[in-house]
Amino acid sequence: MSYWDTSSLGKLYFLEADSPAFAQKAAGDTAIITTKLALHEMRRVAFRKESDGLIPANTAEVVLGQVDRDIAAG
Repeated sequence: MSYWDTSSLGKLYFLEADSPAFAQKAAGDTAIITTKLALHEMRRVAFRKESDGLIPANTAEVVLGQVDRDIAAG
């Protein structure tokens, strides 16, 4: 089990240079824990990336939906 903050979680949902290493770490974890604040911050990160043109338009909602589904799935 490990704690992941917003910057770590973001690497699982937005392609960054070190995303593969974080995905490998996540795959090996028995559980990832975070805070509700980090989930609110993820919303801000997603919409900021979209408004800055770093991800395609309408991608933020798709990514946030996946975050919600991943949380629901445990």
